[in-house]
Amino acid sequence: MRKKAMAVATSVLLSGGLAMAAERPSANPLSGSIELDGRLDDAAWAQATWRAIPYLSKSQQTATRTAPSVETRFAVLTGPDAIYVGMRCEEPLMNKLAAGPLPRNGTVWERDCIEIFLDPQGRGMEYHQFMVSAGNGQFNGYSMEAGNISDSEFDAVWQSAVARAADHWSVEVRLPMTVFYKSFSSQFRDVWKVNICRERKAVRENSTWSRLEVANFHSPQYFNVMGGLPVKGAAYDVHLTGLAVQAFGKPGAWKADLRFQTEATAATAGDYRLSVWLDETALATDRPVTVARESGEVRLTDVAIPAVGRQVFKATLTKDGVVRAERYFKVRIDSEPLRVTLTKPFYADCVFPGQTLAAIEGRAAMNLPAGDLEGATLRTTFAGPGLPGPAPREWPIANGGAAFSFPVPELAVGDYTLDCRVVRQGSELAAATVAVRRLPPPPKGICVYIDEHLNLVVDGTPRILRSWYAPEYLVSQALQDRIRYPADCPFVNTAHFDISMEGERLLPGSRKAMEQDAEPSAEMYAAMLKVIERARGSKLLCYYLCDEPEFRNISPVYLEHQYRFIKKHDPYRPVRIGTTQPAKFTRCADIMSTHPYIGPYVDDRGVRKLGRTLKSTYARRVQEILEAGAGRILPWTTPQAFSYGTASRNAVYPNFAEYRAMVFTSLAAGARGFKPFIRFDYYNSLDLHYGVDFCFEVIAGMEPFLFAHEQPLDLRVKAPDDGVIAWAKRADGEVMLVAVNMLDRPLGAAIESPELGPVRRLFGFHQAGEFAVENGCVKLAFVPYGVWVLGSAKWDGAGSGLEQVLEKLEAAKAALAKPGNLLFGTHRDVVATFDPRTSRWGGGWGNSRLDLGERLTDGYADCLAFTSGQEGLPVWLELAFAKEPIAFRTVKVYTATIADADLFVRTPGGEDWSKLAEIRGNTNWAGCISFTAPAPVTAAGFRVVARKTRMGKSGPLKAEIYEIEMYR
Repeated sequence: MRKKAMAVATSVLLSGGLAMAAERPSANPLSGSIELDGRLDDAAWAQATWRAIPYLSKSQQTATRTAPSVETRFAVLTGPDAIYVGMRCEEPLMNKLAAGPLPRNGTVWERDCIEIFLDPQGRGMEYHQFMVSAGNGQFNGYSMEAGNISDSEFDAVWQSAVARAADHWSVEVRLPMTVFYKSFSSQFRDVWKVNICRERKAVRENSTWSRLEVANFHSPQYFNVMGGLPVKGAAYDVHLTGLAVQAFGKPGAWKADLRFQTEATAATAGDYRLSVWLDETALATDRPVTVARESGEVRLTDVAIPAVGRQVFKATLTKDGVVRAERYFKVRIDSEPLRVTLTKPFYADCVFPGQTLAAIEGRAAMNLPAGDLEGATLRTTFAGPGLPGPAPREWPIANGGAAFSFPVPELAVGDYTLDCRVVRQGSELAAATVAVRRLPPPPKGICVYIDEHLNLVVDGTPRILRSWYAPEYLVSQALQDRIRYPADCPFVNTAHFDISMEGERLLPGSRKAMEQDAEPSAEMYAAMLKVIERARGSKLLCYYLCDEPEFRNISPVYLEHQYRFIKKHDPYRPVRIGTTQPAKFTRCADIMSTHPYIGPYVDDRGVRKLGRTLKSTYARRVQEILEAGAGRILPWTTPQAFSYGTASRNAVYPNFAEYRAMVFTSLAAGARGFKPFIRFDYYNSLDLHYGVDFCFEVIAGMEPFLFAHEQPLDLRVKAPDDGVIAWAKRADGEVMLVAVNMLDRPLGAAIESPELGPVRRLFGFHQAGEFAVENGCVKLAFVPYGVWVLGSAKWDGAGSGLEQVLEKLEAAKAALAKPGNLLFGTHRDVVATFDPRTSRWGGGWGNSRLDLGERLTDGYADCLAFTSGQEGLPVWLELAFAKEPIAFRTVKVYTATIADADLFVRTPGGEDWSKLAEIRGNTNWAGCISFTAPAPVTAAGFRVVARKTRMGKSGPLKAEIYEIEMYR
């Protein structure tokens, strides 16, 4: 029997005093059990530590009021397989609380609600959000990149209950460990980042446990830390990561194949039982499946489903009767009975200028019951200008599909039609039509297509894209004054390549429409057509249709309509989207770019780590694009060229080795375009500065092999933990091999291929090294994240060599430390704060106190660290010397925009600022504001007040500061 503790719990909650919390808050272990009814009357809650939510949202605070007007308290309990959160919300306006039902994951935030934010990795980079309304409506979310993007596919299974009383409402939430399916147990820490929030709608009052420096609850850099939370058990390291559904049949008799994508460790791979529900109706129960190590697929076939279209499935993996993975999947089920894909012509069903076409080839796939296809054939008819009367051809059907190939004469410019029909005994079962075009040369502008070797062909010449994404985003005025993009970026072959066709930019307010499985409005098509007309004469390579649609809940049906509209009106440029879920959007793009950032950081023990592995990111994501697109979609990658320092003090830039491994892992996996994000940080990290340039130079030298029409060599790689990826290709009788260690430890690998048989030795390309090839096998030793680029012909030594580049890199790093600079290397001992009016999206990813002190003392004297907002001048920035005061005479403030400034210091133990100097009429835009005091100054803090800036082309520039130096 459950033991009640109503009186005890009420006494704890209403006594007016909280249980004493340790310096670091900690969750309490669960003692006994909890009946989830929202009433907080279990004995376990009486033994918990209850904490108040003390702060108003930043935007609601005033000089005299920072605390909420009513009390909210919470407690956290942890069991072996779940976390429990209890909350009591005092409410004098109980009659104002909405009580009506909400759909699951509905607009909970529009009602009185509580919010729970949990970051098990404790880095402020990726976190979970669970919301419960006063009517027990639920919403859950998962955010990445410190809250910059959210995964709209995240949908965990968890429980909540709400109880109401005369003067308060209370909540109980149970979060099983299966909700954390986005992370493996090895990524968990024993100290989490946590925040608990409440929204009151009647009085528009938002409150938070963590003291947030901004109004947005989604600010993990400011979340409190909490101990006592569990590390997910290794047995839960089996995940259901995706679901694809293919339907067969007809209304009332639909059958489906369900293909679940999985992830598992070596320890958790094996046999499980899979159960699946659709709208709480069981479709399959306790089916035996085998989950592969790392990534794999489990499949259920011939499952009866009631309907097609948008559906919500729930799936559970159990082992020995214990749930190990569980989640919901939002899936759109297409029921297209006949789908035809052409391989000749290969791209966009078009014959481009300079191409010849001797035959029409392709394959038809039938989503029809196998019984209906017995004795059926595929009938094709090709018709168009200048062709004789249509002559139908018949093709046999096997395994639900049919291949076809028939010769055609040289086609004149114009539009042609391939008509396909599935027929049996004179009856038509399904039909589809493909429009084929022979294109004339474009009247102006550019002609870009993708050939059958996945080369991007620009005006007849193949190109491996080497460029930047957002190249001019947040670049300092100092760099703008002296850098000319792309002339100062060696081996960049395309400065700007995209034409934005993102619907939300073209037609503000269209987001809701874009979430629907519907055709765009006439207004959207009109806006798109204007962009197409403006683009016709440009040299831009492609249209950018959508960025991360999976994180914004954008419908693939909507995007497909947009895609077809673009291809109709401008067939001379491909369409690109950026996505981490390519299987959902294969009919919306010709190019897919993926951005699986590795998030390097230094842990609390000083050990450098990656937030994600190269193997699970770059290798896997590129291969997913190739597999989802059946080898017809061109993969690009966006290697990480920035730091998440604004979100986490532990974040660091990718180093030279990590960046090089990112690029060449992508290339070995099949990527043929590289566009690091973002260019300004390339100048703020010497590892990136040298790394990007060197990688681009090596790829430029590899182009004869990358463009060769031969297929890549069939390689077999033997390496511990499958930690090495390799690629090789032949061109003009020579061979080039790329091999990358994707792991953080040294290892050896043997790479074999019969096609390497004639090769006797391989030589380093842009790097030293020589290796024997014996019986088609080469053995290589790798340092962590090591890369070998090898050729059967000796490198002629032209250009940069790896060893020389690394020597220059180390020399450049040493030069950052100017002799006598007292601030260089102090980094985290310097705490920077700034005028609250300053834009949050200022220097870097934002003027953040977490990394601003480091940026201002890192030795880079022309890279943006701080910038003012739009509110005008004066604006201030200050440094506090947290470790000990600094005695200096000379101070230098590097800026290319500030004309007039006042300098202040704060003495040790004091609170007031005294003016050190007034600077007026500064014109040293390539250097710094400098001041030398007549005698040494001892300061616990230093402040710069910018009062006037230089004029730009359109008015006064923002106040920018790049570096602050002090000397005795």
